[in-house]
Amino acid sequence: MTAFMNTVYLVVFARIWSVLAAIPLGIFAAVKQNTFTDKLCMSGTLLGVSIPQFWLGLMLMRLLCFQLGWLPFSGMGGSMWSVDGLNHVILPAFMLGLPQLASIARLTRSEMLEVLRQDYIKTARAKGLKEKSVIYKHALKNAALPLVTVIGTQTGYMLGGSVVIENIFAWPGLGRYSINAIIGSDFPAIQASVLFFSLMFLIVNLIVDITYSLIDPRIKY
Repeated sequence: MTAFMNTVYLVVFARIWSVLAAIPLGIFAAVKQNTFTDKLCMSGTLLGVSIPQFWLGLMLMRLLCFQLGWLPFSGMGGSMWSVDGLNHVILPAFMLGLPQLASIARLTRSEMLEVLRQDYIKTARAKGLKEKSVIYKHALKNAALPLVTVIGTQTGYMLGGSVVIENIFAWPGLGRYSINAIIGSDFPAIQASVLFFSLMFLIVNLIVDITYSLIDPRIKY
């Protein structure tokens, strides 16, 4: 159970920072469509999707941990909410969330561009609403359903994808526990790991379905 909670802790940090960074980045790129800023943002997200996590993780570990000494290079440190614990989670959470940030930012941009072309957005602007209100209150809300779907699906995959990150940074989570169980042919531990991953995927999908009805009142269950 400790390994499971450690993985959830890592995924939550990765999910929060990636969403908080990706959605504003996607909105900004959509508002600045076809400008140099837009192309720069989308080029950066393309790199984020393309670069292998294990390679970039090792390069950042070498730079930030060994050469500059800014961050600890492995393990979980002390308590989850202590300064030492937060320092230990920064780099693995960054690496786990980076590909998700890139894909969410690109999806946000495409969905926002589609919504901003709709007639009700033109009407809102014609009525004299501030651009910030048009973007965040009207456009983003109507672009949110596909984003919620992808964010939820990615969160489930992040739980399974944490295996690579946990082994690179020696994070004592369920992914590393699963690898050790496979190496040691511990079949009950392997079955328990698969069960936990599957259960979390189901819970995330349930939360996504509930979120749909909160965003769009027309959706009823």
